[in-house]
Amino acid sequence: MGRNQCSRDLLLLFSSSSLGFLLCFFISFTSAADAYQNYTVGDNLGWFDNKHNPKINYQRWVAGKNFSLGDFLIFNTDKNHSVIQTYNLITYKRCDYNNANANDTVVWSAGQPVVAVPLLKEGMTYFFSGNYDGKQCKHGQHFKIKVLHGLGLPRPSRPSMPRRRPKPVPVPLVAAGTSRYPIR
Repeated sequence: MGRNQCSRDLLLLFSSSSLGFLLCFFISFTSAADAYQNYTVGDNLGWFDNKHNPKINYQRWVAGKNFSLGDFLIFNTDKNHSVIQTYNLITYKRCDYNNANANDTVVWSAGQPVVAVPLLKEGMTYFFSGNYDGKQCKHGQHFKIKVLHGLGLPRPSRPSMPRRRPKPVPVPLVAAGTSRYPIR
């Protein structure tokens, strides 16, 4: 049985019963739940520190969510809040990315209002705002997640090549009765 569809045999077997319909519906529903997800960080509260909005608790926001490869985190913020992603626990705990390695830390924004961050690596991933020497991070603008394999990263799609007719090869015109090559 393929993802998001019931096999033809199953449909034929159960087509006249409600059990078959419910089974197909359940399979379609559970498969859709396995699809890649976009998560808006902080939901409607956005990506800000506790001084900006005291109601924000990002670890509480993370609770109960399952993050997988290929998912996206969407950060709604303003020009005064940055998005730093790191795989380095020490960088995260220090709330400072200035001495971080380029291969384990990414600065995603420098004041963009919406930042979309793809989850590309399994394991622990840490996020924080590095603005104002880490003060925003120290005021609650940070969280950690565990990224699972899930469906894995989407395969890159091949660009469709437009079909082109071969260009005609120019053939030199020769007047009737003449030849470019002498007849021997």
